[in-house]
Amino acid sequence: MLGPEVLARSSSSAGLAKVDLRSGRVALQAEAVEEETPSVKGGTPLDQLPPLVKELVAREKWQSAYVVGPRVYGQADVGDPRHRVEHRIQAVDVATGKLLWQRAFGEWSLPIPPP
Repeated sequence: MLGPEVLARSSSSAGLAKVDLRSGRVALQAEAVEEETPSVKGGTPLDQLPPLVKELVAREKWQSAYVVGPRVYGQADVGDPRHRVEHRIQAVDVATGKLLWQRAFGEWSLPIPPP
């Protein structure tokens, strides 16, 4: 489930979500600010990830992946039966393919098709 802070801010179209890569803690800001620390650019092609990680990537339907040290970070959009889609960041151990943590950073509702 999404926390009330994420839900309250998820309706805005601009902002910044900072994720502490060790803990998975998410800090939200209303407007993007210039970064003081470097960020990972470009990503890692999904087909170049280790086999154990590829299994989780396929199951969770990641759109992108970034290998940083002993972890792989990726974004997944997860749907539910109530026609909601939740954006998640997930951290996976490179050696074992184990999901270490995941955090939601936004959600939206899909239109319900007519009967």
